[in-house]
Amino acid sequence: MTYEQMDEEMLKVRLNLLPVTALASISNNDSDSSIIGLGLTLAGVGSNLLLYDKSNTLLSNTRVLGHSTIHAIKRIESTPGCGDDICRMVIFGQKAFVVVDISGRDSPSISIKYPLTLIKDWIWDIVMIKMPTQEDTLAIMTAHNSLVIWDVVTGNITREIHCEDKSILYSGLMVNQCWSGLTLVCGTVFNEILVWKPSVLSRDGGRAPIRCRLIGHEGVIFNMAYDCERELLCSVSDDRSVCLWKFNPQHDDRDVVSPLLKLYGHSSRVWDVKFINEYIISVGEDAMLCVWNMEGELVKSIKAHMGRSIWSLAVANTKHHFVTGGGDGAIKLRKLQSLINIRQTECLPSVTDCNMAAGNQKHHTPKSAAVISQGLIFVLMDGGCVHCWNTTTSTWRQCETIHNFTSYGVMSISKSELYIGLGNRHGQIDIISVYEDGFAAQSVDMNGCRVASVVWIESSTSNGRAEEWLLSAGPAGHISCWSVCAEAGVLRAGHLFDVELPSCRQGHLTSACLVGLDMQMYRSRQQQHDVGLMVLGDRKGSLHLYEYTETPNKMNLKHSVHGVHGKSGVSAVVHSPHDDVIYTCGRDGTYKMFMIRCDQLQHVHTYKVYKGIDWIGDMTLMDDGSLRLLAFQSTNFIQWSVSNNMKLLEVKCGGGHRSWSFAHSAQRHVSYFTFIKTGQVMLHVSTASADSDDCITLRPGLHGRQIQAVCFIGEFLQNDSRHIVLATASEDTYINIISYQLFSENEAGANDTITFLQQLHGHISSVRCLATSQSVETPCRTFIFSAGGRKSIRVWSMDIGETVGHVESVASHGGIVDRRKLRRQIENGEMEKCYQSLTIWIDEIGVCNIAAAASDGVITLFKFSEATKCIWPTWQSHQYDNCLLKMDQIITDTCTVIISANTAGRLTFHAINHDREEPSGGL
Repeated sequence: MTYEQMDEEMLKVRLNLLPVTALASISNNDSDSSIIGLGLTLAGVGSNLLLYDKSNTLLSNTRVLGHSTIHAIKRIESTPGCGDDICRMVIFGQKAFVVVDISGRDSPSISIKYPLTLIKDWIWDIVMIKMPTQEDTLAIMTAHNSLVIWDVVTGNITREIHCEDKSILYSGLMVNQCWSGLTLVCGTVFNEILVWKPSVLSRDGGRAPIRCRLIGHEGVIFNMAYDCERELLCSVSDDRSVCLWKFNPQHDDRDVVSPLLKLYGHSSRVWDVKFINEYIISVGEDAMLCVWNMEGELVKSIKAHMGRSIWSLAVANTKHHFVTGGGDGAIKLRKLQSLINIRQTECLPSVTDCNMAAGNQKHHTPKSAAVISQGLIFVLMDGGCVHCWNTTTSTWRQCETIHNFTSYGVMSISKSELYIGLGNRHGQIDIISVYEDGFAAQSVDMNGCRVASVVWIESSTSNGRAEEWLLSAGPAGHISCWSVCAEAGVLRAGHLFDVELPSCRQGHLTSACLVGLDMQMYRSRQQQHDVGLMVLGDRKGSLHLYEYTETPNKMNLKHSVHGVHGKSGVSAVVHSPHDDVIYTCGRDGTYKMFMIRCDQLQHVHTYKVYKGIDWIGDMTLMDDGSLRLLAFQSTNFIQWSVSNNMKLLEVKCGGGHRSWSFAHSAQRHVSYFTFIKTGQVMLHVSTASADSDDCITLRPGLHGRQIQAVCFIGEFLQNDSRHIVLATASEDTYINIISYQLFSENEAGANDTITFLQQLHGHISSVRCLATSQSVETPCRTFIFSAGGRKSIRVWSMDIGETVGHVESVASHGGIVDRRKLRRQIENGEMEKCYQSLTIWIDEIGVCNIAAAASDGVITLFKFSEATKCIWPTWQSHQYDNCLLKMDQIITDTCTVIISANTAGRLTFHAINHDREEPSGGL
């Protein structure tokens, strides 16, 4: 069966589009010569066991647990025949377990040591125990508070011990691997933890008695962790709490034990907990990762995965790293140090306090601040002085005294962080060159017009000197471009050309980027009359495309797109050479993708980070082509990674309506965020932000909620390997386009890899169904139809040839955007209506027909025109009594039969004759 013929459930299983329910790390010191020294990570996804190495490479993807879901992966002690090149693991979940060996230092692989075994009860923990007369004996802790002794060689149960308390268990762990000291710590559904030893039975030789009870939770216990060195037990529960107990299960004979600490930091149920060095890490249903110290203080809390849950957590043997697995299917490796090494925001001492300035205090009030990755903070004072704060020496230094900058001035740092550009109300532009041993300055004039903004757009190095372009904008839309370079300690600024923005009130320049043009190309094109492009964004939220042609010293306007980001302005414009697209962001909380086609800016897609982000102030393009956004959520500054879909840094600063600046040093592994608040310069230094080594994504996540639909789009060949392209839709309102590289056609998931391509935003409610149709006019083009909540349906187009093109939004229909109207419907007892299934066919004249089945029992027919890019309804059935779940069609010589199935188990048939527009029937 081909991927195109597979249904949604088959694709989910084949591609392992499931949560990560178990993790284990078998890393050790790099000097370790055994296989453990490789730093391997194992993950359970469904019934498959995934093996990764420390270089973020998937080594193996093997189905080991049959039809059961893996719930735990544990390393067990090696037998005498197990060498340094073999690591033995037990994998279990539900009522099944299997023992595997990981062997081969040069090329680690997974092999089955003892075959898959099923028992009669749910398994909570397994350890290899040392019996006086048996080897390779497993102790299996089950959900009915029993212990099963299993001989893995013979595959038989040798003994079964029951506890006198017959409670149902929701979690459990075993301490000590010696039979005489083996202790079971059991989390029950009755909010307490039971402790008992299977080697100590009652006097009549029946059930084992309870040694003690740990009481303190108010909900069922989901997981526990034990630190034998410090004799500390940690447990998590349905009551959203984390409890820390001082407890020795070997010698403690107290009847009731109360917790030392009860910690609250999660907003929902807590799933797992681990000890790591002097800290406790907990994860839960709210997708939050909380780090606590041993005094019970919450050190750090971050949303580590998309969606609702982080299901699994594992700590490396080195105690420096830990791994999390989420309901989004992602596996992330993190450094503990990156979460705990965080400095609080500090207020820098004023210039006058450091005896750097005297006179009028008002003239030494900070007006604008900027920071560079070297840890230098430049502050423009109200009196026109520029001072520099060195974070290494904690001292102020005066850079330059600039005349005519009193009460007004704009400041900007160049891309290379070598120059500072300043402008005043008199049209004067001062450029300061930053050196380690001093500063140099150069002034140019803008014909007396007030400088509304200063924007740096390009950097280049030629003949051993750094050269950049500076755009200075006036209030009337006039822009001058200057070439800035420093040579032999002398700063030079030369005029290049002028640009005139379209006439608009307060429409001055805010951002710019070059497309296919740099300094060297500019000079050659001046002689060859070639073409270069520049994209400008203004304060009114519009984008403008300019072209450099034969006209000397002038850029000509080619195209404008108004109201791209509302009336609040375009914050940043970035050109990505990796995929030749332009990204923009603004104060409307969105970032958008554009492409230049036929000398016009064509909108491709609009992205929203998440609810609450209402201001994106800047964006950075990383070396790998990924984006990082600098945004504001209420009064907090946010640094957001688009590729990892996660928050990297959050600082409370009071909002974006102030002077602020951010810089990250990859060499120093530190980030700087400075801002001005209440007339003071504030600085936040963090080592837990933008360094990619702090969080390594072993497996990318797809959706934070349940995947509702999966459909096949197409395939292509790359580097002699086959790639299939799929679309996935979820309750999180997003559609993800992924590429799946195939190494095997028969074995499910063997070494196959998933690559995230693009995420589509557009639906305002859950996306329930997907369907595709090939273009009639363009053979390599595929139309993707998505439908879901609020009866909305959208059409997307995608080109697949030797590579995968960008997905563009083509048409849409339906969807209630007005929340007040939706609220009235709910108050009147009307449930939200949604499309549950789609079926598509092309008729004999080449028109695309869509049939949609809805939850209110109504079938709607649509037509889609590829030429006009419009979709419209043509017919609607009467309302059936039950919700429609599935829909399909059969095409005959004379008609097309639409088949729909509802929740009552009934099938309905509608026939559309090829010479009629409306269906007939309804049986």
